[in-house]
Amino acid sequence: MSPEAQLLLQKGMDALQANDALDPEDEGSTAQAVALLTQATKEAPESATAWGTLALAYAVRRRAAPVVERAGYEARGRSAADRALALDTHEPRALAARRIMEPVYRNWIAAEQADRSALSTNPRFPILVFVLSDMLGNVGRWREAANLSDRLDRTKFLLPGAERKAILNLWSAGDLQAADHAITAAVQRWPDQRQIWRTRVAYLLYSGQPAEALAILKDRTNHPRDLIPGVVDVVTWTAEALTGKIPRSQAIAASLQFVRIHPELTHPMAHAVAALGDKTTVFALLNGYYFGEGQWARLAPEGGDQDRQTSPLFQPPMRGLWHESSFDALLGRIGLHDYWRQSGKRPDYWG
Repeated sequence: MSPEAQLLLQKGMDALQANDALDPEDEGSTAQAVALLTQATKEAPESATAWGTLALAYAVRRRAAPVVERAGYEARGRSAADRALALDTHEPRALAARRIMEPVYRNWIAAEQADRSALSTNPRFPILVFVLSDMLGNVGRWREAANLSDRLDRTKFLLPGAERKAILNLWSAGDLQAADHAITAAVQRWPDQRQIWRTRVAYLLYSGQPAEALAILKDRTNHPRDLIPGVVDVVTWTAEALTGKIPRSQAIAASLQFVRIHPELTHPMAHAVAALGDKTTVFALLNGYYFGEGQWARLAPEGGDQDRQTSPLFQPPMRGLWHESSFDALLGRIGLHDYWRQSGKRPDYWG
């Protein structure tokens, strides 16, 4: 590759890696990444890496794009992935792009098989590791997901999205000592990165340290600049309720008011309401999100099943619901009992 192409590729990779490929909340700097990587493919049309990275940028952008725009991003992503794999059949970013664009919800067995096949071509490539670990989290298999995270030398792959996923895997698998260490290291490296900051606050809130979370929330000098407006206030009310400073009903009402405006944050708000002890409302939120039913039907994702995730159901804030008959019925309707029976696997929370 020419020096010009190498520079474009590196800048495009940097812009892409500033995003969390598995967080569909916003588009971040993916537009910049697509532009830089498109130019890189023009400068180096025989570079499988350039085409594969462009495919991944389109795949990541597609996750957060409005539904009407997704078909265009997917077509371009698949085209770029095809070009990359024609040049190198094992190009890992192109393989990851294809996997990210395939549905996982209610498609868990096929998704796991395809994810494992992609990972087998490059067993230590970060995005392939975390695509599979994300799928395992969606079926409640956190210990396996955490074992995958441990494959990586995360001092070499300095990616905030990968670190966030590794922390979530460790926490959900119950390895709090390792999660503590990973959180501390991530905050030192990226003190104001949005996903790392939010993961730290949630971890402290729901792992028995709400007073520490409250101190971070109230220290606005270190808040990330790109937080959703109002999210700090609503999480602060949750922390204050968990520390006994305000009534829990007040914090629950704040979470419900916020999720009306930001349905994309259904799961974080459901976690807050679950931690505050209102199981009935949590199930009402989840029935709206998964089935478009009841007073919270508006929470059903615009993209339908392609946007639905189940990993938040198996994260620690939901622990109080796991052995409720309503939770078991919810999982049955979603199809997870069929998955566990057909796959012969068990979720961690079964013990």
